[in-house]
Amino acid sequence: MRVTFGPISPGRGPTPRLVIHKDEDLIGIASPDLIHMSDTSAGTAESGLTETTFDTVSDPGSARILLTNSTGATVNLRSAIIRGYPVLRKQAYVHDAFVNRGDIAKNGPRTMTFGGPDVVVADQLNKIAEHKWKEHGQARHVYSITVPGTWHWVYPGERVHITAGSAGMAEYIDSFATVASVRTFLGKEIVTVMIVYETAERFKFNSNAVARFIATGRSVPIPDTITIGTKYSTGYSDVFVPETAAQVLINSVIASLALICGGGTVKLLRGTYNLSAAIEMKSNVTLAGEGAGATIIEKNCNDYAIKAVGSSGNELTNIGLNNFTVTRNASDTNVKYAIYMTYSDNMRVEHITICDPYDAAIYASICARLLINNIYVDAWEGNAAIELHTITTLHLSNIKLDGGGGTNLYGLVIQGCNKANISNVECHNFISSGGVSAYGILVSADNARLVNCEVDNLDNTTDSFDVIGLAFSGNGNQASNIEIEDIDNTNTAASSYGIEVSGDNNTITSSFVRNCSGTGIRIASGDGNQIAGARTTANGTNYADAGTNTGTAALYSA
Repeated sequence: MRVTFGPISPGRGPTPRLVIHKDEDLIGIASPDLIHMSDTSAGTAESGLTETTFDTVSDPGSARILLTNSTGATVNLRSAIIRGYPVLRKQAYVHDAFVNRGDIAKNGPRTMTFGGPDVVVADQLNKIAEHKWKEHGQARHVYSITVPGTWHWVYPGERVHITAGSAGMAEYIDSFATVASVRTFLGKEIVTVMIVYETAERFKFNSNAVARFIATGRSVPIPDTITIGTKYSTGYSDVFVPETAAQVLINSVIASLALICGGGTVKLLRGTYNLSAAIEMKSNVTLAGEGAGATIIEKNCNDYAIKAVGSSGNELTNIGLNNFTVTRNASDTNVKYAIYMTYSDNMRVEHITICDPYDAAIYASICARLLINNIYVDAWEGNAAIELHTITTLHLSNIKLDGGGGTNLYGLVIQGCNKANISNVECHNFISSGGVSAYGILVSADNARLVNCEVDNLDNTTDSFDVIGLAFSGNGNQASNIEIEDIDNTNTAASSYGIEVSGDNNTITSSFVRNCSGTGIRIASGDGNQIAGARTTANGTNYADAGTNTGTAALYSA
């Protein structure tokens, strides 16, 4: 078949940004790559058809394609695209160094045309345009020249060549001029004064114009959203990554948006992005996918998958991460966080699935105004699924942590965070590796608020170290609508606690603890803690209080 080059039609996908202007012709494609997908290729491999013919050079503006089915089975071709860089032939030329704004304001814009099909490169266009501009559009200079002695061989009306200075100097004159007058003054010293009118400045390249010249011939605004695709993406993308080291291009785009536009969005299309180092976030940039399970970031390196790293006094700010999955290659056993943030303020981490990290799925420290929402962590290794330290103003909601029956120590850890707001957290199914106490949710902070949280099926089968569903260690914390179930130590039954409180003036309301091998609710220490409207039942010990002045209004223990 024969196809004609052109931009992707909008369809249901992203709006294309390749615009062919009326003064441009699309004549070819550079670095062409034919991508063809079948019903079964699932976005990670091509259709299996053989590219018998893929000719993009024989016919200008089109390609000849022949796909042969040598698989021995029926292949349903779902989509195909030729990806590459457009080759454009311009019909006009605009150079901002040649704009006479005063003349435009007075007389309106005027078009100057030149060139032909033999003018094909920017350097030719640049020199011709500058020469034409100087010849037709530039004001003429008048020079007064004083020289010693009598210059009797110079006459009015004669053409002369004037030079002064050299390229790169502040004063550089290289012009032809017409002599208007010649006067000789006799005195102590004899001098000749000539008045000359510039006729035409000899062409010399204006080095300042280089900085203003854009290779396309027009000023093009850089978009604040850049779309990136994988090799197997058939939707429109501004650029596409190779099958390995995808972070090189992604980081380049992030840095460019931050530097040139002051920020923007990097959109990762559906597909898998394989990393050999971390994606490095910059201020005011959002990294967005097309949904968890659709856009997959897979790391295979001794590094984080994504990091946002500022420093004291040079904090990053206003970073967004959303709508993708982060995982690791099966061969990657490096103990590194999936997402790492420090000295990064006003961050938003939303709608992300993190699968099988070898350390914390999300780790943040010394950040301000951090929002984490709609996160699912599956089968993490090592310490905590989510670990947050010294966060000023934390909002964390709609979190599901499933250990998958693996060996873990913590689900959610919040330490040193003042006024944390935590809601709708689920922590399920992990076994302590022993050697240290294990927690479903650990809040070592003051004035935290927990609402609608569930912890169940935690166990220690190894030793007598504690297993705790929810632990408060701090002052003035509040928990309501908490459900804790099956917090066990099958090695030492008493070493488990559904809820444990250490500190002063903490409050637990409307909560339910059951089926723990040890104690349901335990006040380990502290003064003035309050329990109201809570029920603890079918535990080894339903309630224990080692604190002082504990209020237990409507505590049902049976």
